Order: sequence, then structure tokens, then C-alpha cells
Amino acid sequence: FTGWLFLHRGDDDATSVLELEGTYTAPLGPVGAFFDAAIGKSIAESTAAALLDDIVAQIDEAVAVR
Repeated sequence: FTGWLFLHRGDDDATSVLELEGTYTAPLGPVGAFFDAAIGKSIAESTAAALLDDIVAQIDEAVAVR
């Protein structure tokens, strides 16, 4: 996985948008591509969502302390 994490200004001064963008090439050729299509993509998407949720929680906690 090669990716980038972006933080954008939201619609107003009180909101922000956190975005994860990247690319991934499944290993093992056709076998890896089959696994990725069958269940790997779903696992990756839920893992990425959990990562973003964790980052947002840490940011929210840091802002609340201020």
C-alpha cells in the first residue's frame, strides 16, 4: 500500500475532512487478485475506516484538552 493522508477544511470553520487515498497491488498474481476481489477489498476498506476513526478520535481528544 502506498498512500496519502489529507486534511481539508470543511464547510465551515468548525469542521474538517480527513481523507485517505492510496493504491495497492495484490501479491501472488492472479491468486492474490482473486482473494482481493473476493474478500480482501472489504477487509482493507474496514481497516482503513478504523484507522481514520482512530485518528479522528485522537484529534478530537487533543482539541478537547485545549
